[in-house]
Amino acid sequence: MIRRPNGANAAMTSRSPSDRPGSLRPSKPSVDQSAVKCNVDSKPDGNAVVSKRAAPESYEIEEAAQRTQIERRRHQMYPNLSDARVEKVKRFGRIEHWNAGEVICRTGERSEGMRVLLRGQVNLIVRDGLGRSQVFQEVMERQFLGETATLSGKPYLVDAIAITDVEAILVSPEQLRALLIAEAQLGSEIMRAFILRRVALIQDGSGPILIGSPTSPKLLALADLLRRVNHPHRVMDPTSDGETPASLAKLPLCGDDVINVILVDGTILEDPSEIEVCSALGYFAASTSP
Repeated sequence: MIRRPNGANAAMTSRSPSDRPGSLRPSKPSVDQSAVKCNVDSKPDGNAVVSKRAAPESYEIEEAAQRTQIERRRHQMYPNLSDARVEKVKRFGRIEHWNAGEVICRTGERSEGMRVLLRGQVNLIVRDGLGRSQVFQEVMERQFLGETATLSGKPYLVDAIAITDVEAILVSPEQLRALLIAEAQLGSEIMRAFILRRVALIQDGSGPILIGSPTSPKLLALADLLRRVNHPHRVMDPTSDGETPASLAKLPLCGDDVINVILVDGTILEDPSEIEVCSALGYFAASTSP
């Protein structure tokens, strides 16, 4: 005969394993409310509307943790290639020479491809829209220049200047893609270095500068766009940012919803659309009128 549980026994058997005495119930992850920032606007009827876009500052905590991890992997960002691997690269490129002091590439120019240094040293310089620059990395023999944009021939994100006379292998974007397929192990090392370099450039804060009110929907939309395409940039509020130069006060700001974008070459885009910014950064050619 089968006895059906009743009363207290029935209640005990109906509990889930996590509700039984002595069991460990999974705790809900705590949320740091200080790291979450929403924009609250008011409608004419007085009702509040919460925007789902996160302000650029809400990414600072995550980026600080990533910065530490990237620094620990600096040796993977600029690995030294063995003789055997250098010979493999030679099959896909051509030799070129640069004199000391010459500019190998400039920020904003279309990428010619990846360069592997056979001889010499090169400084990589990062710049922002305010004309400030700093040395990002010194590249030595058997190391290579390039990052993820190199694969598709998109514009350079750094300046490369020859410190000494340089002999290098130039691998075009098309040949670089062929190299990654033909030499999988070497290709994996190259791709890992490219990705780490891109992340480091983003964290460095170089590139174009978005200037406007931090609550502007247009500014938040552009900041989100540049984050989605992993393009280095910086956001500045001309009314409260202590580092903002006085010259920015002359920019044609006409309200909280108007922004300006200063490119690395000093070009100012006044209240641009997302398409105009992408075109200026070289992600696709600007449309021309017939």
